[in-house]
Amino acid sequence: AIDFDMVRYLGPGVIGVRRRLPTLTSRHLARLPESLQREHAYLAKTSDTTDLMMRRGQQLALSLLSLGESKEEAQRQLARWSFDEALARECTVWAELELSRASRDLDPRATHPSQQFARRTSIGS
Repeated sequence: AIDFDMVRYLGPGVIGVRRRLPTLTSRHLARLPESLQREHAYLAKTSDTTDLMMRRGQQLALSLLSLGESKEEAQRQLARWSFDEALARECTVWAELELSRASRDLDPRATHPSQQFARRTSIGS
């Protein structure tokens, strides 16, 4: 049985699984043995730290790539700043995709760097 919409049937042989689960309510948490309550508190704190590191890593990787560093050099720099190798890779891939998306939004007619981020708009259409 699938409870709490944690998993969905998407088609023949395919299921979708939530990657982020909501935290336990205090009512449900109180029902757990004390050892699991402590473990839950530890994991919740660790998860918050991981999310924070992910956001910081993404912003740092985006800055490094924007400044002209290669993807590999950005990953090495994140590792030097004590980011886990897998996290550094994930952050750099995110930053690369973000830059790619942003470059599609640039106005190619802009000649001055300050005009490059002006998005195309059609007035009076």
